[in-house]
Amino acid sequence: MSRTIWYFKAAGLFSLIGMLLTLIAPGAPLAAEEQEPSSDERTVAARVNGQPVYLDQIEPIVQEKLGTYSKFGVRQVPDDLLYQLRLNALEQVIASKALYQEALAARSEGVQEIVEDAMQAAPQTHSEAGLNDEQRRTRIERQASLQDYLKKQGLLDPEIAEAQIRALYEKSKKDFAYPETVKAAHILIEFAETAEPEIVENAREQIEAIREGILSGELSFAEAAQEYSACASAPAGGDLGSIPRGFMPAEFDAVAFQIEPGELSEPLRTRHGWHLLRVEQKQPAGTTPFDQMKEFFGKHLKQQRSKELIADHMRMLREKADVEILLENPTEENTH
Repeated sequence: MSRTIWYFKAAGLFSLIGMLLTLIAPGAPLAAEEQEPSSDERTVAARVNGQPVYLDQIEPIVQEKLGTYSKFGVRQVPDDLLYQLRLNALEQVIASKALYQEALAARSEGVQEIVEDAMQAAPQTHSEAGLNDEQRRTRIERQASLQDYLKKQGLLDPEIAEAQIRALYEKSKKDFAYPETVKAAHILIEFAETAEPEIVENAREQIEAIREGILSGELSFAEAAQEYSACASAPAGGDLGSIPRGFMPAEFDAVAFQIEPGELSEPLRTRHGWHLLRVEQKQPAGTTPFDQMKEFFGKHLKQQRSKELIADHMRMLREKADVEILLENPTEENTH
């Protein structure tokens, strides 16, 4: 597998890394970490191991949360709640920044080769497509550095015991149950549900004549459907595909789930008209077996565990980082 393919496959599997990138520099152009504007242009909300976190970096997170409140009719939150929302957002960015700093310090030599390979490829995501080369390179470098670090820490590919996978399967298997189905085709001679008896009888005679033609070999079922059926399935030879029990009218189901595959039904009447029915296959109700779901559940548990491990690791890095909170509390200012 080429380095570029590895990079993009990893990027697809672990969307958490994209979230971390957003926390490092949300809503702002992706400039290099070292290129910080002057302090009169941006307000510093905290410092992490000497590096600034700006107030405008946490505001998109705060605004998203405020949007949730507005859905419930809250137009303006009190100052103390707004401060707490900003403090919570700041803690997210601080933890992400501490992780990114650690990733840069432990960065492998091979990361730059991954970056160069990825830069030669076409943009792989919508967010990348809107960036210039410098911004795109910065994003790729950040993502590759984080992936490299998390992989070396054993946080991206945790082992999941088969017993754990099976337990989740057993708990969720009802969601993977499928109903009894038949693969069927039909021919419909249509008339209104309130049609006069004479019209109904004429339609019955027509469907019986078609049935006799099929049984005698004069017509194939598909040919008869294409020529005589009033259903939209006629061009496909009357093919209805797989039909679950209960999807069609009860009279239809009563025949479809009783006759054997390949058998031609007697004429049957529904509110749509007279039908001839042929069943191709039958599939009993059941549940997708564990062997077919093992990989799906395994990936889910692996990603879930990976997120937990990364979160724990970020908390550890946050605790050992030298953090200075500079975010001003408006409620304290009001008391002076």
